[in-house]
Amino acid sequence: MIVKVPNHRFILKGFSQVTGGRSFQFEDIDENNVKTAVSVFADFTLIRAYGIGIQELPLLCLELLTRRADIKKSCNLVLTELEMDQIQSDRKTAKEASAQKRKHFKPVVSENTGIGWRANPINTQKSNY
Repeated sequence: MIVKVPNHRFILKGFSQVTGGRSFQFEDIDENNVKTAVSVFADFTLIRAYGIGIQELPLLCLELLTRRADIKKSCNLVLTELEMDQIQSDRKTAKEASAQKRKHFKPVVSENTGIGWRANPINTQKSNY
């Protein structure tokens, strides 16, 4: 179940490389403009296992933050295996829905198709004139 955090904005402040993963630092700004520091850790072995690219991690961490409603003070979160499994199943569902939506184009074939390039070749015999 996705629970959006109402009236919150998350700003990516940076990341740091740590052993076995990457830690992303965000700033949570609530409706009263109160800023809270939040960090999210992503494990490299898990992202490889689930086929997630490193360049996708900031957006995945942001998605994790928007799903969480219990962020009150400065905290450290971890992108867990359960959440990555959920991300992978959501992607698979979206890909299947996109494939079903895609219209398959079937060209119309008529008896006149290609008549312009199938015409008789020009007479190449030399004339007697």
